[in-house]
Amino acid sequence: MEDVIFTTIIPIPNLDDLQIRDLNKTTPQVTMQDTMQDTMKVRKLLEACMKEKSREQLQDALGLKNREHFRKEYLNPAIRAGLIELTIPDKPNSKNQKYRITEKGKIFLKTRIKQHE
Repeated sequence: MEDVIFTTIIPIPNLDDLQIRDLNKTTPQVTMQDTMQDTMKVRKLLEACMKEKSREQLQDALGLKNREHFRKEYLNPAIRAGLIELTIPDKPNSKNQKYRITEKGKIFLKTRIKQHE
């Protein structure tokens, strides 16, 4: 009987601008802690987006009060990374705008959950 070897490739989404730490200016310990915190923030946002929600609903789900901070640190980076999407992409400022998780976001959640089990 021959030994059979196979390779499985599992794509892990790139965090793009969610990796906001400058690795040249921090120690490995601080970087790992910051990365874990960033990952937990992203995870909470994605879990909140499993059902379509408005910006206000997402902020409430994450316990965040400051609208500008939420947009700058959570919402916009997740949209740019392709982890969440707008329900009305042609009208980003619509009062009826909501956000939902993308397939890439679902994969990110699954891979991050398995890595931390």
